[in-house]
Amino acid sequence: MDVAMLAAMGAALDLEPDQVVRKGQHELKELQIERMAFIKDHRVKKRLQTQTLTITRRQNKARLGQVKRQ
Repeated sequence: MDVAMLAAMGAALDLEPDQVVRKGQHELKELQIERMAFIKDHRVKKRLQTQTLTITRRQNKARLGQVKRQ
């Protein structure tokens, strides 16, 4: 693919250029990712209360230790 082919494809499909992403959108996306990580970590704490298998309890305790060290 070269520039001429891309230009021809754009003209044939009547493509519009993407709009520029505002700075605020990047910040909102970062906050959303952090919120989802917080919720995931909170679920690990809740799961630890109901788990009976040794291996899953050990894995969850290790994950909680990682969270606390951050």
